[in-house]
Amino acid sequence: METNFTSVVLKIDIVAINTTKTLKLSKKMSVREVCRIVWEVPGAARGEFEQSGLLKSENGVWFDMSKSLEELHLQDGDCLEYRSKMRLIRVRTLEDSIRIISVDDSHTVLEVTKTVCERIGTPVTPEYLGE
Repeated sequence: METNFTSVVLKIDIVAINTTKTLKLSKKMSVREVCRIVWEVPGAARGEFEQSGLLKSENGVWFDMSKSLEELHLQDGDCLEYRSKMRLIRVRTLEDSIRIISVDDSHTVLEVTKTVCERIGTPVTPEYLGE
């Protein structure tokens, strides 16, 4: 591929429909704009727009929607995944009941822990936060 300083060619795996699209995109585009383009691919839209995002699967990093492709230092041919950030997890409470909670995979473990504690009504204590 020839080097182009204003655009980048990315392979985007759309997990929901098990297909990969190759897109030539301006490096000035934000991740949000790229997600909007992919969202419009028939069948790709699952849930709310804000609940999906781009993930660099080789290192598990979710991209910030406000960043430009240029800021992410992506190269021609890089592979990304477009997928839902939301995932259901099963949590056993102190009362030995099981709750199913939706969490955002793009959040840190600390943020997910706080979300789980909030949703099941457990106070967030230092032991849960690893302090």
